[in-house]
Amino acid sequence: MSSIKQWNAQKLLTKYQQGNRNFINIELTQGNFQKVNLNGINLNQTKLIKVDFQKAQLINANFSKADLYQGKLDKAQLVEANFFQGNLTETSWVKADLTGANFSGATMNRANLSQAVMINCNLVKTQLECSNCLKTNLTGSSLTGANLTNANCQEAILTRAILSNANLARINLKKAILIRAYLHNSSLQQANLEGADLRFADLRNADLAGANLSYANLESVNLTEANLTGANLSYANLKEAKLTSANLQQVILHETNLTGTNLLNANLGQADLSQAILTQAGLLFTNLTDANLTGADLSQANLIGADLSGTKLLQAFWGKTIMPNGKTTK
Repeated sequence: MSSIKQWNAQKLLTKYQQGNRNFINIELTQGNFQKVNLNGINLNQTKLIKVDFQKAQLINANFSKADLYQGKLDKAQLVEANFFQGNLTETSWVKADLTGANFSGATMNRANLSQAVMINCNLVKTQLECSNCLKTNLTGSSLTGANLTNANCQEAILTRAILSNANLARINLKKAILIRAYLHNSSLQQANLEGADLRFADLRNADLAGANLSYANLESVNLTEANLTGANLSYANLKEAKLTSANLQQVILHETNLTGTNLLNANLGQADLSQAILTQAGLLFTNLTDANLTGADLSQANLIGADLSGTKLLQAFWGKTIMPNGKTTK
């Protein structure tokens, strides 16, 4: 392996203008490349500490295994750039265009990706702990196995994004858009999903213990075998959602819309379902022991085999409800 070469910004720019594109294993500190065109440059395994690439043209650039610690890439053009296994700790990418970029295996802890365009990016097993992804567009991106614990992704766009097996504990996804997102087996413990749009998302076997899903839109979401222990889903929309065998112990579902929801064999022990709408809901063999169904609408719901031991049913509405013993109310 060749020794590290000390460079300055002017030397690199001169060589680039002469047609050289390969700058492998060089070291450059605090260089200024603002608004410079460096499309197609190869900076593999380089050390670029605190370098300024703001508004630079870096389309199809190769930064694989590079060290960009505290780099500035705000508003840079980085379409299909390669940051594979790079050190991108505390880098800033505000409003950068990173469409199709590869960040797989990279370390991006405490990075600022606010309002960046990251459509169809590869972020498999990327470290994004405590990162700022406010209003970032991650449509169609793959974040399988990524770590976004304590990240701020408020109002981020994650439509059709793949987040299976991702660590999203304590992430802030308030008002984020996750329509048809794939979150199978992901960890969302104590996550903030208040007002998030999760329509048709796949959350099978996800861990949402203690998560805040109040006012979230979960219409037709798949939460089969998910863990929602102690989660807050008050005022959420769970119309036609799938919650088969889900753990909903001590969950808050106050005034939640559960119309047509499938709760087959779900555990709702000690859950708060006060004033919830359970019209046409499937509650077959559901555990409702010590649950609060005060003022809930159970019209046309199916409760065959459900356990209502200790359940509070004051002022509940039973129109044409199929009771646990199979009998239908008037």
